[in-house]
Amino acid sequence: MICYRCGVQSPEGKKFCSECGASFNRDEYVEATVLKQVEAVLGQREEEFTLKASTEKVTTRLDEDSAQLGDLESKLKRLNDLDIQLSAYRAKADEDRRKLLSLETEMNETQDRLAKAAVDQRRADDRVAQLEKWVCPIGDQERGELVTLGLLTPEAPPQASTDALRSFQKANGLVADGCPGPRTVAALVAAVHKLNPR
Repeated sequence: MICYRCGVQSPEGKKFCSECGASFNRDEYVEATVLKQVEAVLGQREEEFTLKASTEKVTTRLDEDSAQLGDLESKLKRLNDLDIQLSAYRAKADEDRRKLLSLETEMNETQDRLAKAAVDQRRADDRVAQLEKWVCPIGDQERGELVTLGLLTPEAPPQASTDALRSFQKANGLVADGCPGPRTVAALVAAVHKLNPR
């Protein structure tokens, strides 16, 4: 016979357990055995409830962690998108910088060409002045008349005399070639006479 209290096997016919002294009375034995089984079932149920509660807690925690993980993944994706955009902006900035350097180089070359053209223009103007002085010389009389008319200052260079004569020719309907031809000389004399009648 097995003791309901300590579980030790005892010889048949014994009234008490040789190990713990518990009674082997049938009713007591049945009652104690049932009680022990009930306690075992209740203990098992309690363990199950505890396990279930722990499982629910773990599940809830896993759901929370999953939500946080999803949020982190979303943020990481956003960071990745921003990194791609930043790389595109940097590439665009580098391209714009290269274009700017190219434009600066082109502008410097243009300025150099303009400076050279200005020098060439001055040389050409000087050459034209020399040729005009040789081809269409403006005498002191014509120069004096231009000064009298207020179209020229006494200290003006020869090129200014030619420019002033052209202006006079254009204002009086003459060919503005800068040469003191007969019609131009006559117009100068008439203009001076009109200004200072004798």
